[in-house]
Amino acid sequence: MKYSIATLSLLLALFTWALPVAEAQSANSPTATKRVKKEKKKSESQLKREAAKAAKAAEKAKKKAAKQSKKMQQAFERTEPTSAVGKFLKEQTYATDARPNLNAQYYLIFRSSSTCKHCHKMLPDIIAAHSEMMAGGKVDIVFDSYDGELSATKAYLEKNGASFAAAHNPAMQKMPGALHQYLLLPPGIYIVTAEGKCITHGHASQVLPDWKKHTIDKEEAATTEE
Repeated sequence: MKYSIATLSLLLALFTWALPVAEAQSANSPTATKRVKKEKKKSESQLKREAAKAAKAAEKAKKKAAKQSKKMQQAFERTEPTSAVGKFLKEQTYATDARPNLNAQYYLIFRSSSTCKHCHKMLPDIIAAHSEMMAGGKVDIVFDSYDGELSATKAYLEKNGASFAAAHNPAMQKMPGALHQYLLLPPGIYIVTAEGKCITHGHASQVLPDWKKHTIDKEEAATTEE
């Protein structure tokens, strides 16, 4: 019985020792090495394909962005006359009793609404500039409102004592000489001639301080040259 137990123990020890050795020998066999190399090569090839695919997608996105940027730039630079502003404004719906000067030579279109918090900061400056414009009679401001309700614009402007006309334009459709709504978001201003030719455009804080330079001063300079 003792010999049987000893024999079994010896066999078990030999098996325990032999199994890792066999596995190691199997892993180091030519067939196993070839399989490992093949899997490694396959993995590297897959990584290359994925990298190439990602690079191609990035290049495509870059070209698309460049194309969109060029298209937007062309839209910004387009300043051809579109239509007579006076005629266009005469047909619009207004939020208050104020109406624009249809005989003005220049118009400052202020794209805004009662809900635009950034616009609220500019409103006092807009009102002050309008008072000066009315004295000259050559320039006027039109509040291009995208409020959903006329009553909202009316309450907002009356509360702040604004006397300029407020065209109701909830869809922010393009007005004469204006840019598309996505190219000039509130608070934005563009200055147009009576014929609808855009002179300048941009953020209200940048355009408004120079309104004279683009309108009255320009007219005076032209008169002096003549």
